[in-house]
Amino acid sequence: MRYNHILLAVDLRHDVRHLLQRTGKFALRLGAALHLISVLPVADGMSQDGGPDKTPELKRETFAYLEQLAGAMPCSAGECMVECGEVAPEILAAAARVNADLLVLGSRQKPGLMAWLQEGTAEKLLPSLNCDLLILDEDRPFWHPPLTFSLFVDIDDAGHQLLTKAAHFAHRMGADLRVTHVVEPLGEAHLALELEGGYAATLTDACEKAERQLAEWITALPELPERWQVVSGSPGRFMAESLADPKIQLVVVGGARSAHRHLTQGNHLHRLLHEAGDVLILRW
Repeated sequence: MRYNHILLAVDLRHDVRHLLQRTGKFALRLGAALHLISVLPVADGMSQDGGPDKTPELKRETFAYLEQLAGAMPCSAGECMVECGEVAPEILAAAARVNADLLVLGSRQKPGLMAWLQEGTAEKLLPSLNCDLLILDEDRPFWHPPLTFSLFVDIDDAGHQLLTKAAHFAHRMGADLRVTHVVEPLGEAHLALELEGGYAATLTDACEKAERQLAEWITALPELPERWQVVSGSPGRFMAESLADPKIQLVVVGGARSAHRHLTQGNHLHRLLHEAGDVLILRW
């Protein structure tokens, strides 16, 4: 897995210099070009107060500031773009234009239930995004060795692809990889009604089957993970614990492309996008 073109979408209503430095160091380590886009949430050619249209001037000033930021980046600078309109569609169009294989968004955690329930830019992008998505916590420093990435996989064809892709990425970044598959007890509960031995036996069988399959996948990798495990419980809870673990720099999960949002971003992924921490969502 190789990233050649990284697109960073910045919200210039906030100070993005730290986010830019984090992303620039990441792009430098991977040898990728870093492109920048800022979307002004106003219609191009429209004046909100009926007076002279100041949009062209605002775009010129924004573009000049982006170029200034790009000049201070430690990596290879790509294209700078300033667009007007709806944020998510403009970012998707820009990603296609520069052939981005990774999109980076900054994350600023907002307290409160209403903030958690609100749909963010990442959630609007995911159903149609054709590249991987990296969410960077703007309050965290850049990763310093030793690096540990925590990967969560399902036991299916997509999970196998995800494991291979994540293992390659961790190797390129010089990071240790921890692999976890979580068996959800409620997901197996209905089987217990039909099988002898009841719920506990059914859950045990599910875990043992998952362990055999995961072990088969892992032994075929060029480099073995630091640790791998099959556990039972809530995937969201285990993911949140990984995000909060100071020894883990990045949580890696999968996200399928789908026109149906509920298939693209389940409750666990939704929770990750509202927790503090760095998250990489690999597409397939």
